[in-house]
Amino acid sequence: MTDLLLIIGLTLSTCLAVGLLGALLLRAIRRSSLRYQLAVASLIPVLAVAATVVINVELMFLSAHDTTVILLAVSIALVVAVVGGWLVSRRLSLASRHLQGSIGLLVSDSQGVPASDVRQHTTLTPIEVCQLSLPASRRS
Repeated sequence: MTDLLLIIGLTLSTCLAVGLLGALLLRAIRRSSLRYQLAVASLIPVLAVAATVVINVELMFLSAHDTTVILLAVSIALVVAVVGGWLVSRRLSLASRHLQGSIGLLVSDSQGVPASDVRQHTTLTPIEVCQLSLPASRRS
């Protein structure tokens, strides 16, 4: 029972520490690009899990081979998470730029008719962002 309490305590404290560091980093970059903020935000939970796995593996009575296998698996998962976070943040950053351009056209056009339409970017733009450029009567 004391082993379980130790694991729970270490896991909670590690997750809290990683979460706090992540929150501080997000606060420090709050004026930077949306891409960086999303990448950091998507990595915080992955890093928390990886850190708790590493700490708990070190406390277990595992062979060197088992430890290496687990740490290799966690390392691969971290690489995949970094790439995935980058791809998602890149996509949303592009959508944000398209929206910014469309809003600029709306503001600059004296008749309120945009010269281009955000809907043409549907492959890059999330549906919520596309709907911002549509009149309320045409939103589905």
